[in-house]
Amino acid sequence: MMQSVAGKKILITGAAMGMGRLYAELAIRESAAAVVLGCQRSRADGDR
Repeated sequence: MMQSVAGKKILITGAAMGMGRLYAELAIRESAAAVVLGCQRSRADGDR
């Protein structure tokens, strides 16, 4: 179980997909001050 991040400053990497995205969504939902980083090459290149 993840502890609450409400009111905390956090950095989340790998937020383009998978667990990183899940943690980013949870942090935003809990109103954390979050810096969220993620890059998926196909999306960065404009491929879908």
